[in-house]
Amino acid sequence: MIKQTPFDRYLDAVVAEGVYPRRGNLKFYLGFLFESVPLAGKSMLDIGGGTGLFSFYGACAGAERVLCLEPETAGSSVAMRET
Repeated sequence: MIKQTPFDRYLDAVVAEGVYPRRGNLKFYLGFLFESVPLAGKSMLDIGGGTGLFSFYGACAGAERVLCLEPETAGSSVAMRET
């Protein structure tokens, strides 16, 4: 049995929960967005984080502290609150 990394488990969970449709596309997208952002040992603030897609990625990428803020009553949709 191959041991999965936290990043692998994250990708699987995001797709299984229906937050993002395709694992490969998400992996590519995150690589593109964060390719030059060193997160290991850093603090991350995700304002308007919605489902926490990027926040959970930050934690899996080694961020020491992650804070996700979603101001659901100030301009967010009902669907975002339910998700």
